[in-house]
Amino acid sequence: MLVLLVLGAVALVVRNDSGDDGDSGSADDESGDVAREASCDAYRDVVQSSELWSAADADPDRLQEMYDAVLADIATAGDDEMAALVTDEATVVVSYYRALADWKQETEDAVRRGEYPDTTVPTEITSQRGEITRTQGAVVEACP
Repeated sequence: MLVLLVLGAVALVVRNDSGDDGDSGSADDESGDVAREASCDAYRDVVQSSELWSAADADPDRLQEMYDAVLADIATAGDDEMAALVTDEATVVVSYYRALADWKQETEDAVRRGEYPDTTVPTEITSQRGEITRTQGAVVEACP
């Protein structure tokens, strides 16, 4: 968990180095582009990091912390559209892994009681994979 927070803080400091050079004219467009670039960098640095996913070990609480760190960086960048997309993705991904962990625990508990539960992941959980693909695709599309 500490690793996620440290990486998020480092990514934020590095991105804030770009600064504002005070150009006039298309400053709003440039600030929007800078915000989007910073948001996408934060997303790539944390959410798309295989090392962080491995460290999170499919634990829904750790995944939520990972997304919270990215959302904090995106809020700092001021990119509301990207924040909405990543929030949507976080909701779907964390929900999926929470449902999967709950099902796994229920199955293990049943085995401990001497029962023989169905070990096929329920359709209501596996069907969420399509939503994960959709929400991740929306974030990737929004990034240049």
